[in-house]
Amino acid sequence: MSFEFQSTLVNVTPNYRIGGSQIGGVRMEKVGDIDTIRLIITNDSDIRFAESGPFESGNPATIYAALAADLYEIAPGVLINEGAIGSIEIKPDEIVIDLEGSDRKFKLSPDAEISEATEVADHNWKLTTASFDALTTAAGTWRSSMDGTLEGLSVSIATEIADRIAAISGVQADVDQNESDADAAVAAEAARVDALIASGMWLFDDQASFPPAADNHGRVVHSHADGAIFYSHGGVWHQVAKEADLQSTIDSVASEASTREAADTALSGRLDVLEADPTTATEVAAGDTATLSSANSYTDTSITNLVNGADTALDTLKEIGDALAQGDSDVTAALTAQITTESTTRANADSALSDRLDVLEADPTTQSALDAEVT
Repeated sequence: MSFEFQSTLVNVTPNYRIGGSQIGGVRMEKVGDIDTIRLIITNDSDIRFAESGPFESGNPATIYAALAADLYEIAPGVLINEGAIGSIEIKPDEIVIDLEGSDRKFKLSPDAEISEATEVADHNWKLTTASFDALTTAAGTWRSSMDGTLEGLSVSIATEIADRIAAISGVQADVDQNESDADAAVAAEAARVDALIASGMWLFDDQASFPPAADNHGRVVHSHADGAIFYSHGGVWHQVAKEADLQSTIDSVASEASTREAADTALSGRLDVLEADPTTATEVAAGDTATLSSANSYTDTSITNLVNGADTALDTLKEIGDALAQGDSDVTAALTAQITTESTTRANADSALSDRLDVLEADPTTQSALDAEVT
């Protein structure tokens, strides 16, 4: 049983978490035709999961596989949390396990005649000889495996200190009564104990000095070079986050949240403008382009017509010149007056057209163009 499982919330399913110390055991069971998994909760009601029926939602096989990594399988489909055991009796022909807060004990005994574990009665199991021997060995080491937790580490340190005090007492009993010699012996022994704690227990110069992680599951150590605590799990040393790193992450998240809030406010303001007046500069520019294109087309057509009519106009002027050459004063006077009037009329018309072109060139979006777009 890992220390992490015992001391943290366990993700039984993505939406359901239970304290590791609360899970006493696990049983795969059928309820009618439905496959279920029942979590034995210490000092509380059990919880059953299934993919259908009136149970908590979860895949029994997936949950079993996830929990099996940290619990002990005493029989197929049955896991127990050794950290939740209230008592255990180990006999040559029977092992009785009592989980905390449970009114039913697991009773397991060997049977040389069977080839696989068999439940002969509720919570009563017959195991193969090999399985029973393995359970006996495991049950005998469960207490020592718990010494890998912080509590166990504390007990180990206390025991070591007691042993060193006893050793110091023995040294003091054998040395001369000279006070200075006794003080020197005590100081030397204290230095030896300090060196042992620094090098052989949990204090190391760097990660390279760590013992193999695979051989020290659940062990907590300190790297002086990194200024950090590490724990072993899954054959790897994992660093515990430092307070400064966590605070830096928190500050970064807070800064990012503030930046995003300001950006959202700016975007909201731009949307407000669009919702109030969808005719943005892009739309106006598109309308201007269409109007200018129409004006250019009109002007190009007018110039083309003028050029195409030039020959006719020149023929007419020639005829006028011929008439003038004939010396008819009346015709000359009449034509002169007509030419003058026509010249004035064309000049005024050209001026008016020039003014309209000035308006178009200054602002192609005329009222007519806008009316046409609306239509």
